[in-house]
Amino acid sequence: MRTDQAAIERTFIAVRAALSADSSAAFDAELVRITHTSLSDPAALDDFLTDWWRIATRAA
Repeated sequence: MRTDQAAIERTFIAVRAALSADSSAAFDAELVRITHTSLSDPAALDDFLTDWWRIATRAA
């Protein structure tokens, strides 16, 4: 793991806090879409968090 990636914890709260206002809005909208399905998919949540964590670490 690179040093800049380690600076942002891979949690929903930490990733969202590291995003810009525009990105936070997109993060929220996508999270709502994923979590408001009739069948919760843990793999989809993990992919979502991983993708946004990468975005946050690149922006940091």
